[in-house]
Amino acid sequence: MVKVLITALVVLVSVAAICSEDAAANYLNRFFAQDFRAMYEMQDSTMRSVMGVNTLAGTYATVKQQFGEVEELL
Repeated sequence: MVKVLITALVVLVSVAAICSEDAAANYLNRFFAQDFRAMYEMQDSTMRSVMGVNTLAGTYATVKQQFGEVEELL
């Protein structure tokens, strides 16, 4: 329970810094109503807006390439 509250606090600070006050309040209302799907979607959209979709795709491609190299060694 404490871990969930700490996570919620960290996410709140992140969201509040990026989104409007209404969006942050809406996010928290959904979170505490245990609408975890909404929480995931908000985190996903926040990360995409902060990092950019291309950055996420590039990170995935890099990890996939490095995993492939390790796989070849095995």
